[in-house]
Amino acid sequence: MGVRGLTTFINREKRFYENYRLHSTKLVIDGCGLAPAIYYDSDLNIDPGNHGGEHQTYYIHCAQFFRNMLSCGVECYVIFDGGYDRNGLKFETLKKREQESIDSMKELNETGEGVQTIATYYMLVFTRVLDDLDVDWISSEFEADRDIAVLANEFKCPVLGQDSDFFIMNIEEGYIPLDSLNWRKLCSIPYQSGTESCQPLPSKCQAAQNYLESKRFRLRAFSTYFQVMPSIMPIFASLSGNDYLQGFNLSEFYAGIKQRHQKPDGRPHPHRKGYWRFCNLLHHLTYFTTVAECIEEVLQYVHIDERSKIKAALQESCSMYDVTSFSDVAQFFREQNLSSQSDETLSNDPKNPSTGKGTDDEDVEEGILMPGVCESILRQKTVFLNVQTEKLSNPRASACCDHLIRILAGIMLENKVAEEDKNERRMLTFDVFHREKYTLTCTKMEPVWNVTGFGNVPFYKEVPRMSKSSRLSFLLAALNVQNVHFNNIPESFHLMLLASIYCYKNADPPVSATLLHALVLGWIQGVAWYQDNTQKLQEEGRLQTDEKEFDISWDGYEVQTVLQNYEPLTRKSLRESLDFDISHAFMQWISCNKYTRFLNIMLQDFLPRLDVRIWYNGILIHNLYFRLTDIHPSRHQNWIENGLLLDAPSAYDFYRDLMSFLTQNLNFPTNLKGDNVPLPSKESAGKHQCSPQREIRGHNEATSKGSKESSTLDFSCPKSGRKKHRRSKKNRGKKAK
Repeated sequence: MGVRGLTTFINREKRFYENYRLHSTKLVIDGCGLAPAIYYDSDLNIDPGNHGGEHQTYYIHCAQFFRNMLSCGVECYVIFDGGYDRNGLKFETLKKREQESIDSMKELNETGEGVQTIATYYMLVFTRVLDDLDVDWISSEFEADRDIAVLANEFKCPVLGQDSDFFIMNIEEGYIPLDSLNWRKLCSIPYQSGTESCQPLPSKCQAAQNYLESKRFRLRAFSTYFQVMPSIMPIFASLSGNDYLQGFNLSEFYAGIKQRHQKPDGRPHPHRKGYWRFCNLLHHLTYFTTVAECIEEVLQYVHIDERSKIKAALQESCSMYDVTSFSDVAQFFREQNLSSQSDETLSNDPKNPSTGKGTDDEDVEEGILMPGVCESILRQKTVFLNVQTEKLSNPRASACCDHLIRILAGIMLENKVAEEDKNERRMLTFDVFHREKYTLTCTKMEPVWNVTGFGNVPFYKEVPRMSKSSRLSFLLAALNVQNVHFNNIPESFHLMLLASIYCYKNADPPVSATLLHALVLGWIQGVAWYQDNTQKLQEEGRLQTDEKEFDISWDGYEVQTVLQNYEPLTRKSLRESLDFDISHAFMQWISCNKYTRFLNIMLQDFLPRLDVRIWYNGILIHNLYFRLTDIHPSRHQNWIENGLLLDAPSAYDFYRDLMSFLTQNLNFPTNLKGDNVPLPSKESAGKHQCSPQREIRGHNEATSKGSKESSTLDFSCPKSGRKKHRRSKKNRGKKAK
């Protein structure tokens, strides 16, 4: 909800804050505020070039945040907003924010400068950190601000967030704005019985206590200064301009309180230049002691025909700030029944994440969890397709996925009309809000009820009764993939490869074979990074998530070798400015991956989901693409075998298997724009043995730009034909420093 301008108004007065040493306490965190705040933190500089997401880097910083909390004895509880708009009041706000995102992307397209865009999958990474470090988290069914405040009062602890609504709620232990918390710098104090503005220290502890410096806001300091009862602050927020009074004309009321302000009455009336509306309203509220009195006062200034509607809106608005009423989330934690939820039941949009609970149709009882887009279709028949780092003169990056979105709608809405009423079924549509050039547009789409090659689309409640083979048949038919054979490729990569095939066949503008080649090379680094991070978590004794789904294991030396070989390409972009043609192509692939994963989720995850930190890290992926286009095609094989994957035989074999799969299932064109060379065809597989040539090492390959020569590469040499470079027995198995 939020009140525009309130944060700036309060921050102008230091007297409303107190220094707070954060340690040895519980802390309730607004997850939808913290997750993007870490990503956007200018000091961290996670993805300054807007390459679509630096998921490994983001994970490291998020993990450091919670490790610092743990080292200070802070027990965190993270709560996310839900995807359901209780009363439809957020709808216009969402549309406005989407148009603002498009405007920002337009500025970025035209000038190369503007706001930093957030990664599509950042929320998956954030919740993975919570699972890895065993941090309790849950998503509310609706907007979570009130649930957060209620839980904090029950725990008798502060709230950490980035929402002006927390200034209004009467949180007993106060509110810590995120921008006031210096979480990167651990401080320490000698152990003692208690500290300023913090709970007493535990009786058994180390010689020094770690803490984090912050500022804490207390509502009583604010209300005392303005002589306003804390209990009527909700009416202040409502009348100051939150979502609930949109469309109502209260100009006569504001004129009335301005006139009262001009008459001296002996009451203190602080003046704040540029904030007369806040000051006049606060002064006016000093005459009242209850919300009911305030509402009756407002109604005297409005037309009689509008009074009932405005009264209902004000009452509902004030109820959203009531921290004394019942909260499902607080009850859930109270009973200690918290269980980690599926990471992708959270939408990746910070403005409208999905609920981790079910829907109204007894889904909670059935334990059905679904992506935010599916829940939005089911509940509201509405979908918002967020703008990405794309070229706005092209069709939107998600356009190639419209067919998959319509299939998802068929899965969600199949029983909304009678089976025998074909006319009614044909009339059923859902609204899709998306970018059309530079404007937010609404398009009505019809669900897909029948998929060629499979038959009727199954209703989501029927999926549990489907066999795994039937689910696979449906997924392949939805993606229009036929006669696919994965051979030796681990199951964790099956979904990724299917999404890549769909993208290559349906993207508009077409994506190049070189783009898929760069992605595959990026996956190799991702596998090594994932195994290295998992090993570190195990050594720390912090690993909580189940790692059984990951079915690749390389020895420690090879993992470190791959990471060292790739390291120069992960530092910064090889181009000074973002190439929007390339970025748009990658965003198309990410969109195809996203909706393929959503289909798999609605089919009850019969294929394992691959961790996003493995399959996309923007700077690396873009740099790999640029290296492949800069280096002469005839040198690709040498650069990969004796540069990126030198001394990494298992990694090379895996890379070869992935490339062979793509060439067997796609007919790569030889003169596709952006490609210097076709990827290996099925016919060329196995004809040649790789002959390692050692003159090129690392990333100093001489480039030969502009050449029109073409050469077919062989990615499918037999394992026995490749020389395996190993370190000496003396040093084998040790990690590189």
